[in-house]
Amino acid sequence: MKKIIFIILFLLIFINVVKAEELLTLNTAQPVYVPGDTILISTEVYNNNSYQIQAILESLMSNQGGTYPLGIIPHSLTLDPYEKEELVLYNILVDENFISDLYRVSASLVINNERVATRSINFSITETLKEIEVDIKTCKDLACTEKSKIFIKNEKIYLDYYSKVPEPIITATLTLPDETTQQLTLPTSIETGQIGTYTLDITASKEGYKTLSKKEQFAVIEQEAQIGYTEVKEEVKWIKTLLIILTITIIIIALGFGALELYRFKILKKQEKTEIETYVQVNLQRGYTFPQIKKALLRVGWKEKLIDECFTEVLKKR
Repeated sequence: MKKIIFIILFLLIFINVVKAEELLTLNTAQPVYVPGDTILISTEVYNNNSYQIQAILESLMSNQGGTYPLGIIPHSLTLDPYEKEELVLYNILVDENFISDLYRVSASLVINNERVATRSINFSITETLKEIEVDIKTCKDLACTEKSKIFIKNEKIYLDYYSKVPEPIITATLTLPDETTQQLTLPTSIETGQIGTYTLDITASKEGYKTLSKKEQFAVIEQEAQIGYTEVKEEVKWIKTLLIILTITIIIIALGFGALELYRFKILKKQEKTEIETYVQVNLQRGYTFPQIKKALLRVGWKEKLIDECFTEVLKKR
């Protein structure tokens, strides 16, 4: 009997799996694309119900490097009973803007806000141009140990670059503050006779790589601000004095608040003792015993130690 139940359960699960498989399929025209090819990703959606359904098909394409712009694309569908519909999800020409990488397309079928089927398919893009990275350096020395974006008039500026790509072809145009231009070959050095903003536009290229255009700006000023040692010393002294005054003021304020709180505490405690002593005296005169009076005071929240102190004071006065 157990074997029969197990077989029935297995068949039900298998039928459901097959049923889910039939709801949604994904296909790619080819597993590998190169520049000039068209990425063609299609899907088949099947309604295996005996009634019409309204569905949403969501698709997303991404790459392993995470550079492809993510964005879910929704498609609204209306399928009659047992109807199958084929859709083209992606029809994209591969150009040099694509990065050679492994790509994935995922699709989900949503019916009545429930994701009933999800499929994914992979493909590769190859032979596209690689990215070339170039870091422009503006320096105060030939070895470029001191980089800077601000220089002094008539100071020599060393212009260089760094790239992980060996021997890229670099062309550079320098625009001076008066809008005149100079053609440069990096690395090089220039002497600045004009005050203002300089703009260095470079183009980096190499076979097998995308051409890169980049811009860098630096400024030339008349002279650096001169601050005398005496002025700095006086300023430091003034700051120290101000800090001492502020510290003393904070301490005085803190002590004042502390004294005020202590005074308020003493006044409050004296008022409480007077109130309890009066209560004890009145109730003793009425014939109540101290244990009865104490029990009543404890019941309303007075502390036992304070009650005992007040009772002692009352006894001394009698």
